[in-house]
Amino acid sequence: MNERTAIKGCAWINGHELVFQEPDLIATLDDIPSPYLNGMLDQFLEAGLLPLFETNRGCPFKCRYCVWGLTDYNKVHLFSLERVFKEMDYVSRKFPNIPAWIIADANFGLLPRDIQIAEKIRQIRKENLTLRTVITWESKNTTQRNLEIARLLVDKQGYVLMAIQTFDETALIEINRKNINSEEMLSHIGTFQQNGTQVVTNILSGLPGESYIGHLQPLRKCFEYGFDNIGIFSTILLPGSELESQALRDKYQIRTRYRLRQGMFGEYNGMKSIDSEEIISEHAAMSQDELTSFRLVHWLIWYGWNHGFLKPFYKYAHHIAQINPVDLILDIIRLMPSVSRLHKIQLDFNNQAAQEWFDSHQDLYAHYTSSDKWHEITNEGYTRVEFRYNSVMISNKDLFSDMLKVIYQILQDVLSNHQLEDLEMLLRLAWEMRIEPDSIFTSSLVSSKLVRLPIHLRPFLGVRDTDDYPIDEIILEKDSVQQEAVRRHLIRFGYVDRPLYAIQKTLGALPDAFSYSIKN
Repeated sequence: MNERTAIKGCAWINGHELVFQEPDLIATLDDIPSPYLNGMLDQFLEAGLLPLFETNRGCPFKCRYCVWGLTDYNKVHLFSLERVFKEMDYVSRKFPNIPAWIIADANFGLLPRDIQIAEKIRQIRKENLTLRTVITWESKNTTQRNLEIARLLVDKQGYVLMAIQTFDETALIEINRKNINSEEMLSHIGTFQQNGTQVVTNILSGLPGESYIGHLQPLRKCFEYGFDNIGIFSTILLPGSELESQALRDKYQIRTRYRLRQGMFGEYNGMKSIDSEEIISEHAAMSQDELTSFRLVHWLIWYGWNHGFLKPFYKYAHHIAQINPVDLILDIIRLMPSVSRLHKIQLDFNNQAAQEWFDSHQDLYAHYTSSDKWHEITNEGYTRVEFRYNSVMISNKDLFSDMLKVIYQILQDVLSNHQLEDLEMLLRLAWEMRIEPDSIFTSSLVSSKLVRLPIHLRPFLGVRDTDDYPIDEIILEKDSVQQEAVRRHLIRFGYVDRPLYAIQKTLGALPDAFSYSIKN
């Protein structure tokens, strides 16, 4: 094969040389056949995967860690509204039992027509009551349009994403990013939440220019701003991104390590294939040890706040004792060695986290394709340490008890006797809300129960003042439909033989799988 007969966009080996001919970009997106309308995605939707709709491609911003805004893709190209609406109608009619959709645009709300798309979704939801959640990535600098979109989707909208990445000014400059101003952000968050919409943010760990203290401060600020969910992710050097270039690696003294990309491995025609992530492990402003030390902090944010198992205590410490949840988490980590079971968790967590990293893709490939390791990951799955220890905590009530005792120990010296009584009530409620996986798997879970909760403690459980609960009681529920959804996932992922793996995968699909919710 030579360049005259090459297929644009395809690469091949010519002797010892890799040859690649750049593709022509598609100017009219509707020329791409729809994988929804031609039925290609039916088998995946039937299997329970969520539909991911594109209404446009491209991004006008130029964040250095991202490839979405590269020059070739800096202009936003549109699918026609007719095409978008046909795809949504197709999925809604043929797969009416899917509870959530994803809008995959980089900046939903960037364009005036996005309001029309939100109106279309609202219309579909009036006819399809199963569709509860629509996940969007909110655009920057289009506040009023975003609020209008939220108003249209608010009745059943799961959440909106305001991806901050960092509040650290030095890091923002280095990654060529600018967030909306603080006052506007706070107003925006408050408006969404008052309308019943949860607000989610993403934070990147390991950004160049961000020091150890520089990373702690953005985490603290996320709690001060009141984000309902704080997703924290490692900074990946994406091939082709500006940050991945040798010039910026040298400028910021970036060092990297490699980690297996979850679920991205398999054997095809006898060839073992593995995908890895190149992740920043150190740079001029933060050492490898400092960056590694955040793994436990991040995990206790995911487990405690995002999944909600410790959220009432984080809120109570913050608003009553003026202890930011980040500082409470640092105290928990400091005291873990004083409790034998938690100390073992801490040591095992750190040890297993260290084993995830490799100096090169070649080292990683050699490790995981060895016969024993390959058998392990292909038969038992591969799970990152944070997800694994979510499962450990959920399945082990003694560890949960130890964690609550440590939190009580931290707060007892700063609370009054009356406040300690409140804290003890929240501790009892945490036990009431906790669900044993076995109880769902064996269909022995009580679907609802009445528990005492004084009115002044409701905000720490996310209960707004309404006439629904005029007395000091609330109803906790996990109805039969919700229980059956959790049970199906546990069965699908082999709960009998691999309980921790099944819990982890179920939690990924259903973040509130193992806790009661408060009946509205």
